[in-house]
Amino acid sequence: MKPPKLTCIAGVFTLLLSIPLTVSPQQNKPWESKLCKEDPTCGIIVTFKPPIGDALLLPNEVTVDVPLELHASKVIVQSYPLGTGVADIPSEGLAAMHRFHKVGKYARFRGEINKCTDQGSVEVDVLCKGSEHYPIRAYGMAVECTEVRP
Repeated sequence: MKPPKLTCIAGVFTLLLSIPLTVSPQQNKPWESKLCKEDPTCGIIVTFKPPIGDALLLPNEVTVDVPLELHASKVIVQSYPLGTGVADIPSEGLAAMHRFHKVGKYARFRGEINKCTDQGSVEVDVLCKGSEHYPIRAYGMAVECTEVRP
């Protein structure tokens, strides 16, 4: 028996590559994961250094540890207005983190808050790949902001 000719093998290979493969993209819905069903913060750990007590002291380093299975792409720390009649006042960004380091089973995002706002609150939102329009609210608190400079 003769071995198949190289042109025949190349033809079959080309034919296989030209067949369109229909693959439906998997929708990443982090809010449907087991983590999010068991805990509203989806296992996300937010720490402030120095810790928030009666006030958010600045400068402040914020660390957000997100479980890898959520596929986080960005973390946003912002301040939003509190009270009545503030629906038209937009939130104000304090820090945005795009890069992370893998630490065990977590993606660790770090950033620094260097400015105060007079809006009276701070919130941390985690955006996940494929679900950027539906952030996970990992932290939210009414708090005063105080700048402490050495």
